[in-house]
This record gives sequence, C-alpha cells and structure tokens, in this order.
Amino acid sequence: MLETPLAGPVKSAHAMANTPSAPDKHRVRWWLVTGVLCAFVATIFTAVSVIRFLDLAVYRAAGQAVLHGIDPYGPGLLARLPFTYPPAAGWFFAPLAAVPWSVTPYLWSVITLLLLAWVVHRALLVAAPSLTGAQESLTISGIVALSSVSAPVADHLGFGQINIALMAACVYDVVGSGRRTSRRLPQGLLIGFATAIKLTPGIFIVYLLITRRYRAAGIATAGAIALTVVAAALSPHATSKFFGDVFWNLGERVGLGNNAVIGNQSLQGAMLRLLGPDTEKMLWPVLVAVAGLAGLWAARRVFQNRGDLAGSCVIGLLVVVVSPVSWTHYLVWLIPLLVLLVSSRRRGEQVVAIVITVALLARTHRLGGDFSLTANDWFSKIGAALLANSYLLICVAVIVYLAVTPRRASSTSSHTDRVL
Repeated sequence: MLETPLAGPVKSAHAMANTPSAPDKHRVRWWLVTGVLCAFVATIFTAVSVIRFLDLAVYRAAGQAVLHGIDPYGPGLLARLPFTYPPAAGWFFAPLAAVPWSVTPYLWSVITLLLLAWVVHRALLVAAPSLTGAQESLTISGIVALSSVSAPVADHLGFGQINIALMAACVYDVVGSGRRTSRRLPQGLLIGFATAIKLTPGIFIVYLLITRRYRAAGIATAGAIALTVVAAALSPHATSKFFGDVFWNLGERVGLGNNAVIGNQSLQGAMLRLLGPDTEKMLWPVLVAVAGLAGLWAARRVFQNRGDLAGSCVIGLLVVVVSPVSWTHYLVWLIPLLVLLVSSRRRGEQVVAIVITVALLARTHRLGGDFSLTANDWFSKIGAALLANSYLLICVAVIVYLAVTPRRASSTSSHTDRVL
C-alpha cells in the first residue's frame, strides 16, 4: 500500500524532467537575443579595429602552410608575425584557409563572443542559478558588451586571438556544461587537445592532478600526445623544428624579441622593466618556481572552498604570472571570475570586482607606461611602476585573496559547481 501513493509523484517528476519546460523554451529565445548582440559587437570590431587581426592572419597563414607542406616557422609563412604554436595548431587552423579573408575576422569574432557568452552563462549558473531566461540573457549580454571594451577582450578581438576558445574548452572540461547529464566527451579530453594546440592549457592537467582527478589527467595527457603524434605524422619537419628549436626559444619568439614591453604583464616582464635583464636572469627562475608552487596550492584551496570554476580561474591567472610572456588577452580568465565576485554575498568582493573592472576598462598598464615617461621623483616613479604592472599585481592579489578568504557556507552554488 505504500507503493501506490509514491508511484504517481515519481512518475510525474520523471516526466517533468524529460519534458522541455516553458522556461527552457524562453531561454532558447533569449539565447538568440544574445547571439544577435554578439554579431552586432563583432560587426563593430571588424569595422573599427586598428590592430587588424594580426594574430588571426598568422593562424590562417599557418593553416595554409601545413596544407601545402611549407615550414610554418620559416620565412615562407605569409604573415607579419611569427607562428609560435605547435604544429597541431597549424592543422587546427587549416580550415581557415578555405574561408575568404574578407569574412574570416567577422566569423572569428562572432564565434569568440559566443564562446565568451557561454563561459559567462556557466559562471552565472554557479553564481546566480535562479535567474530566468530573460534575466540571464540580459545579464550575459550586458557582461559581454562591457567586456568587449575592456583591455583583455578588446585586444583579444582586435588581434583575433584564440584564448577565449581555449578558456571555454577548459571550463567545459573541468566544470561541465551546467546540466546534470552525463558528459558527451571524457573529462580531460578537451584540455588535452587545447594543450596540443597551445602549450599553456597544459597547466590544467596539473590542476586535475592536484584535485585528484587522475583518470581525467591521464585522458588529457593521452589526448595531447595523440594529437601531437597525428600532427607529427602529417608535418614531420615542422614538428622536428618546433620541438628541437622553436620550443627552446619560445619566450623570445612570443615576445617578439623584447619581453620588457609594457604589454607583457607576466612576472618576467615586470622584472625586466624594474630590475633589468641581468638581475632578472638570476632571480626569475627562483621566483617563478615559488610563484608556481604557491599558485597551485592556492588553486587547490580555492577549489575546496569555492568550487571548480573559481579554481579554474585561479589556474588561468597563474598562467599570466608564470609565463615568460603574458599579453593582456591572457587575462580573459578575469571575466568569469568577476561574475563570481559580483554575485558574492560578501560586499568586499563586490568592491574588488569594481576595482578590477575599472582597471580593465581604463587600461591602467598603458597609463602607467605613459606616466613613467614624465615621472621625475620617487613618488611618481613608484606610482607609474604600480600602474605599469597593475594587471600582474591584480592577478597576484586575486589569487592570494581567494586562497585566504573562504566562501560563505550559506551559499550552495560552490557544492553544485563541484559535483557537476
């Protein structure tokens, strides 16, 4: 007799779980609105960009090179800047060769903004899961529009970079899609592919290890190796040149021969500007090792206290600190982190988010570089140095703050984030 009353509710709940609800239908409609906004912003950027998609032109040229058996690391590359990614990336970019250049920047920008919108959507599922379709779409649209004029995203779009796509792959792989369904891809696979395309996502394999997801770390490693082996079979000469020569001079190649430029917001870049090359050469290996180990400890602690998305953001910002060269578009990991901070119940975290947002919109690193040209006393020189290295300082400060400040136990989104 106890089974009869329960059968109805169980069956009803099961039917509701498998039937698209009205809010889900509305959410699809509002996602279309978000897509229109992304297309509109992409249209503006392709029309007014003064950088003219220099990195995207390199990607496309590298794709053309591997298709025609040309060395993508030699003088035969038809681009203004050198190609700095592994040969697997050349094959990843090969489809761009079939797209006319007249439309390539626009399509690339639309896809990039849609991926950014998805990452913001994923952050909102963690930080504000109760938003309706309209509220969520308007929030995503507002964040994407505001982000598009910030230094990381504006530079990303202007150069035609790939970091947002890699961020989306890592977020999906580590955190999930946000739905309580089984994964369509084994966890770790996208991180492995991203590592084969650009080496920096490899730090997420370490993140999987320190958060005790050993199977996912193994899958990521196998995926990276498999894609690299396939690329080696297709482009043996390019693979030999990359791992035998280019890889060992990658920092200088990425920095275009001058890692001290203001756009390089890494620890090495700051040391070169403040201490000079001789001192940097002695101290940087030690400091970067300490920073790397401390950052991994912080990422594990943040994962335990705040969930996977916050832990992933810490790892993404750690890359900015420890890489020899970290351009402003590496800081796109601040965008989902700002969503988490703004949605926090701690008022102090909202203030932190506002300060970071102002710094990103004002391009404080450039202001510091300009200010340093006229600084003639110690007070103004210190102020100029702080501004010139402000993005590095923001990364370090945020990592430390998140590590030492646990999230309030009253919020349940941290646990939800962790189990998806």
